[in-house]
Amino acid sequence: MYPLRLQFLLWCCLWLSTLPAAAADDAKPGGEVFAVALGEETEITGRHYAANGPTVLWIASGYGLQPRHDRLARALAGHDVDVWLADLLESLFLPRGTAAIRALDGRRVATLAIHLCRQRGRPVTLVTGSYGAIPVLRGARRVQGEAPDCLAGAMLFSPSFLARVPGLGEDPEFVPIIDHTNIPLVIFAAEKNSNRGQMDEVRRRLERAGARVWLRPMPGVTALFYEGDNAPATRRMLEAAPLAMARLLPLLNRMPTPPPLPMAGDAAPPGPQQGTGIDDRLRPFRGNPQPPPLDLPTADGRRVRIDDYRGQVTLVNFWASWCAPCVKEIPSLNRLKTRMAGRPFRLISVNYGESAQQVHAFLRRVEVRFPVLLDIDGAVARQWKVFAFPSTFVIDSEGRIRYGVNAAIHWDDAAVIEMLEGLIPGD
Repeated sequence: MYPLRLQFLLWCCLWLSTLPAAAADDAKPGGEVFAVALGEETEITGRHYAANGPTVLWIASGYGLQPRHDRLARALAGHDVDVWLADLLESLFLPRGTAAIRALDGRRVATLAIHLCRQRGRPVTLVTGSYGAIPVLRGARRVQGEAPDCLAGAMLFSPSFLARVPGLGEDPEFVPIIDHTNIPLVIFAAEKNSNRGQMDEVRRRLERAGARVWLRPMPGVTALFYEGDNAPATRRMLEAAPLAMARLLPLLNRMPTPPPLPMAGDAAPPGPQQGTGIDDRLRPFRGNPQPPPLDLPTADGRRVRIDDYRGQVTLVNFWASWCAPCVKEIPSLNRLKTRMAGRPFRLISVNYGESAQQVHAFLRRVEVRFPVLLDIDGAVARQWKVFAFPSTFVIDSEGRIRYGVNAAIHWDDAAVIEMLEGLIPGD
């Protein structure tokens, strides 16, 4: 028999050895796999978390189902919510991304919702996030017309209704479906998400169409289902969301489902001629050349104002540490700063929506040779109409925005340097 102290140590080692396996098991998709045939050539597959209460059909956004979707679905089932997770892009063998999910016309969403309604004997609440909101509202409108008793409403997490990503300086253009949606809606809006600035306009247009909208802010959250967003506020919201949803579902189920509004077609997605709005090179700026205010603290405690750089060519780069293209272009920005040293040129960056602690942790891993300003609540990015990351503005010595790009580029490319040098007085 081992001494008691040794027994205790052995027990602790045995207990600790089970933790990685438990964590791995928790990360595995749960529920039961389901398959629903929608016609002879289309089959939608997904995972079902069975319960006896309200039915939820959760449609994945453009980047598929993530581990956090499974965690939340499992927790919802624990609150007696019957959850069906479906990834339409995967089932239809379509490419991942926002373009593919925006292009879906809503037929599959509607057919699957009506199928589940008839199978379960109760109306369905549609749930999604980001650009998944577009086919979900298109599908909801079809259910209204074909089987109104099958629709309870919808819950949307930080929905995006942009017809295209606006170019720098452009106002957002929304898909028509938000002007023709009149169903009950709950919107969970992440405070630090880049689309938070659009929510007031989205809500106004939905309510003008007759929709009953409950807006639920998520303070401190950037992207609830993104594994890289591990802020304390996000973790707390992940824990709180299942109960919040479970309490709101009966409210949606009690609301009457109105008939769909008249509409030409099914709010077809914009044609390819409109483009994406994402730049592939530095371009002449198309918006108001007067820069919005910029007065922020830096990561090292100084204060920076855009007016401090009047008389110098200034490059203002908006970025975030979770944005892979943003991180990828940092070395070329470092080289650009070195190349332009000794000239009336300044390079500053604005970190979007992250705390000082998060930025300091990033700066310990990645070399950044230029000032990093902290836009912790994202208010400055919204004033500058930043819809994509990275987004970079080039301001001339007279304080006018001359060039911009809303994608990562090679900043030490000869053509880029020639454009910047052309703005320097006397060159």
